[in-house]
Amino acid sequence: MTPSGRLPDDRWRGDRDPPRPEFSRAPRAPLGPPAASPRTSLSVVVCTRDRPVDLLRCVDAIARSSAPDAWTSQELVIVDDGHLEDHDVDRLRERAAGAAFSFAIVPNGPRRGLFDARVTGVARTRGAVILFLDDDVTVAPDYLAVLAALYRRHPTVAGVGGVDRRDRPRPALVAAVHRLVLFDSGRPGALSPSGFPGSMRRWVMSPVDFASEYLAGSNMSFRRSAIAGLEPVAWLASYSLGEDLYLSAFARRRGPLVVSPALGVWHEHSGTSRDRPDVVARAQVVNMFHLLRLRGRPVIGLAPLAVTLAWFVLKDAVRFPRLARLRGYARGAGDLVRLLLGGA
Repeated sequence: MTPSGRLPDDRWRGDRDPPRPEFSRAPRAPLGPPAASPRTSLSVVVCTRDRPVDLLRCVDAIARSSAPDAWTSQELVIVDDGHLEDHDVDRLRERAAGAAFSFAIVPNGPRRGLFDARVTGVARTRGAVILFLDDDVTVAPDYLAVLAALYRRHPTVAGVGGVDRRDRPRPALVAAVHRLVLFDSGRPGALSPSGFPGSMRRWVMSPVDFASEYLAGSNMSFRRSAIAGLEPVAWLASYSLGEDLYLSAFARRRGPLVVSPALGVWHEHSGTSRDRPDVVARAQVVNMFHLLRLRGRPVIGLAPLAVTLAWFVLKDAVRFPRLARLRGYARGAGDLVRLLLGGA
């Protein structure tokens, strides 16, 4: 991995003429014929930062979902990007031990941030399948058993993700606006022309598993072999907006990604934010450009990105108080101009 986050050609599977490191189109027939592969091992990684109440609820749900007969082994690793108190650690350890999980809490690396915490989680786990869960997610009681069945049935997939059961289809007018401003591709498994995952709200309407260009960061799993070699990326710092899209792109080099409506979570969207509104707004400009560049669309994608960002600015300009977000957009635009002029 290069410091800019580009995926080097020699990391691709042994193609004679390796393709460019970009998001490719979601394959039409990703799963192939059902198979019955052997059981494998699971690592559940929860990255957290100063949200002990949310984290405890998350771990309680993981414990209820435990499926030791479906996996050869189960481990739960908490990557602490903040500071957990000793009494919180004791309660978490007790719940994991009672549910047939090996358990560890590890500190994040030298640089704080969600993506770096994911990288730490990969390095500190052993499972052949790595499931990332947000600390404000509640998984369904059958989540881990269903996940195991999907991986056994479809041994060619690189990753599997679930659906937030709190989501509801957008009203027709809102959906039309999102299509107009290029935030939503109109297809559940496709990113929009501006690179945004606005189609995610369509996932709850799908009655069957489907191929997708991306998985939701709140609950996404990958084969360890698909994300081998994952390293920190300079522009995915702090809140790391878009890190789930980057991870999805990284994994898709090795196989298709599949979203299954049978994998249900309830994403609480904690009121304790990981970052300031201006930092998140800046990342919506700069990080999305970096992701477009990974898709091989740094120039052609600028116009759609400008359309979507103009809509963001308009929304936040008429909502009070959102001045911090407006400052973030302005700073992001300045950084984007410097990126374009400097070619960084």
